[in-house]
Amino acid sequence: MKKIFLALGFIAVLLAGIIVYKEFAPKPPNTSITLSDGSKLNLIGITVGTNHTSRSDLGRLLPLVPKPILDKFRQWTGNNRPPQILNTAETNLVVWLEHIGFPNTPSSSGSVVIRKPGSKRAGPDQHIGFWLGAGMSNRTHSVSFRNWPRREPWLECALLARNANYENEVVDSFRFRNPLLTTAPAWQPSPIGVQTNAGDLTVTLLEFASGNIEKDYRRTEDGKRQSVYRPSKAVESPKAIVRVDFDSPRGTNESWVMYNADLSDATGNKVGASSRSGMTDSMEFSPVLWPSESAWKLRLHTKRKTGFAADELLTFTNVPLPEIGTTNAPKLTNIVMGIESRLVEFRRLPPMDKERRSWSSRELSGFKLEHDDLGETNQIDLVSLTLQPSGEELRNNGSGWSNDYHEYHFESIPTNATHIDLVFSVQKARFVEFLVSPNWITNEYVIPE
Repeated sequence: MKKIFLALGFIAVLLAGIIVYKEFAPKPPNTSITLSDGSKLNLIGITVGTNHTSRSDLGRLLPLVPKPILDKFRQWTGNNRPPQILNTAETNLVVWLEHIGFPNTPSSSGSVVIRKPGSKRAGPDQHIGFWLGAGMSNRTHSVSFRNWPRREPWLECALLARNANYENEVVDSFRFRNPLLTTAPAWQPSPIGVQTNAGDLTVTLLEFASGNIEKDYRRTEDGKRQSVYRPSKAVESPKAIVRVDFDSPRGTNESWVMYNADLSDATGNKVGASSRSGMTDSMEFSPVLWPSESAWKLRLHTKRKTGFAADELLTFTNVPLPEIGTTNAPKLTNIVMGIESRLVEFRRLPPMDKERRSWSSRELSGFKLEHDDLGETNQIDLVSLTLQPSGEELRNNGSGWSNDYHEYHFESIPTNATHIDLVFSVQKARFVEFLVSPNWITNEYVIPE
């Protein structure tokens, strides 16, 4: 009798275990999604690292096989499609998708995101174009992610498509095991109000918050303006807001601003502020990381806006302006802070029609300043443009830049101007770091201005 009770108890425990497993275990991976036109999108592989291929580990060896042998192998197996290979500069997670459909059907598109299964929070989406050329019945897509929730044992790749209101909606998703599960120790955030130094500059963290937020303004009873941030379903790309205080021993003789920022976390994820606004002591930027981490490392790029010494000013004085409708090449060179800069072109066109609403930069007057590669540390900024002989200040109507050049554009240059004086600042940027709580906004968040 005792054995019977033991057997029944064992069976009961086993059944209970099966029920619990079915209830809480991850859903079986989905490997196929049917699109609205009837075509299919299949998950064919997940790779992580810097060298990726659309096939299994065997596919990694195929490029090493001599081509005649490889051709014979493909004829024998009936497989004439070589694996796709993708190389990434840093460790990325790559999702390999195969679109199987119907040739010459209307093209469509979608985007995919990586997220924790079931979560609505995700990193930046990656676009995919669903079209097949003549004679094609399938096409392989590689979707590369530099950042993903690295502590999650399971990940979800969700397919998004625009609805009638041009908002992204989830069509379906693929679920798979995290190929690079991380157990790195979590960071602990510092409190708001913490200070850090960059040389003799002291920077105080006053505000930090993030989320799917939209910005509004309002006035207090005493007339002061406030920035008001509220959660919004319409905002698809999470962003962060930061405000700091700069304290320089030179006081009001110089002013400092943030001009860029980046975020990283303890698991190895990192994003730069590819979309940013503001050049003051406050800034909004996106994208951000996953708020499941207890802390992010916020790195702020700062520089002076005013207060430059004479040896930090790059000047080109009494530069001849070309005749209207022509271009000249001044070929003037100056070296400041060890950086060589060259004024290589000045283009002067007729004034732009004020009724015209759009134009390209090549339709405007402008000049180009080439210089040594600035890297991340050096900064060159325009201080002033003075027309001669009137002494009038000229304002630019747009600019472009890279690490080795700056361009400035103007809708018009007064016809009586014959020469121009140009002044730029050259400086070393300073960087400060804070460990911040993501502080994901779920209610109204107010920042005074």
